Amino acid sequence: MLAFWLPGGRQRNPPCLSTQSRSKSANSMAALVQYMQATEWEHSQVAKWISVADPAIHAELHSCYQNLGPEKLEHLYQGPDACHTGLALLINRTEDPHKDSNDARDNWTTTNCWGAFTGGYVVYPDLGVKVAMEPGDLSLTRAAVLTHFVEGVEEGERFCHVRFTKENILRPSGKVYTDLAIPCPMIGCAKVCPSDNQLKIHLRGPTDKARREKRSPTYHWLDLEVAKQLVTSSMRLLGREAGKESGAGQDTPDKSAQQETSLGVGDDFDGQGQRGVDVQ
Repeated sequence: MLAFWLPGGRQRNPPCLSTQSRSKSANSMAALVQYMQATEWEHSQVAKWISVADPAIHAELHSCYQNLGPEKLEHLYQGPDACHTGLALLINRTEDPHKDSNDARDNWTTTNCWGAFTGGYVVYPDLGVKVAMEPGDLSLTRAAVLTHFVEGVEEGERFCHVRFTKENILRPSGKVYTDLAIPCPMIGCAKVCPSDNQLKIHLRGPTDKARREKRSPTYHWLDLEVAKQLVTSSMRLLGREAGKESGAGQDTPDKSAQQETSLGVGDDFDGQGQRGVDVQ
């Protein structure tokens, strides 16, 4: 996964390139730079389709991308026409039903495929639609809103590009609270948290599967909605607005312990750069 984003668990730091956007190997890094240059034309065409389908969103995406420019995007920058800050290359990838909950909700996530293959249908169960993505096809989807999944490839190899932009990159929420002293609202608990997101983790428990199974007494293991309500109430007592921590409040069911993201912050990719794993 190649993206400029706000990685989970590092809210004190500014947005940056994803881990997989860099390589310690000079040869791998050179290959990555070459790949981004070789696919610049494709990004330009995708951006033009978005501009036709939704001029207002395209203008916002394009402005965000170009304001970041090569200074922030570095070797991921794909020219003056490009508009999406994230790119996933998937090969014969199947997906369970999910929403890409941290994408901008009114944004158009794009998917295009190539290769010689059969199968690999994209399914939108909310709409009752099953799409055969043929080589050369391009789909524009509200991936944060519509549940979708990808069926397995029956034969051959299916290569796929997914381009996206995260909500907290397209529309930064402003101040990020990381230095507050929020007392835990649970009776008898003396825990004080530095941010609304950390309070939510404390009340609900971590999303890491292994740690959840241990049911550590460090956490209260409350229902998600109850935890979110308590966070909102606690922030109001401080005269602050809950959810200012990047990505806070964007929650979907736990799927993997191998995440670069956590508790709704950052992205919905697993540690192998594979899209479609939403985390809470």
